[in-house]
Amino acid sequence: GLAREASEPRLGAELERLASAVRGSLLGLRSLLVEIYPPQLDAEGLGAALQDLVAPARQAGIDVELQVEGAERLSDHTTALIWRTAQECVRNAVRHAEPSRLQVSVAVTERPPRASLSVADDGRGFEILGIVPRGEEDEQGRPCGESVSALQRTGHHRPAEWFSGARSHNAEGL
Repeated sequence: GLAREASEPRLGAELERLASAVRGSLLGLRSLLVEIYPPQLDAEGLGAALQDLVAPARQAGIDVELQVEGAERLSDHTTALIWRTAQECVRNAVRHAEPSRLQVSVAVTERPPRASLSVADDGRGFEILGIVPRGEEDEQGRPCGESVSALQRTGHHRPAEWFSGARSHNAEGL
């Protein structure tokens, strides 16, 4: 390495330390870029990107079930949206729910044109106590736009789901 090439031992040690710091920074930058938009999303598709996303959960001992059907028919925009939504849901489940099972499902249908994502786990969850309709105020008098007004921790929860329906996309544009 660099230490052997340096004539002075202290200089060699300092060069090795700096080279190690640069390698660590590059690794961190690559990891961040993959988190934002993984390269395999375009190259290998949504299924491969989701496999990589759930890999840390599997390594942590969580039983993961992943199903992806019809994702090759999705537009790049919808694929990225599903990816980012799944990323947030999976991370939240692993980080906060302490699950033993995690299910991630993506399904795309042509008639009616629809893409759906479901992320479910058996960990700790919350129950939505109420939804404040758009234009109304919550308990603190803040204006709301159809937002959750209260959460309560429970032992059970519903899966996080995302849908893209026929109103906003046609079959070719999902």
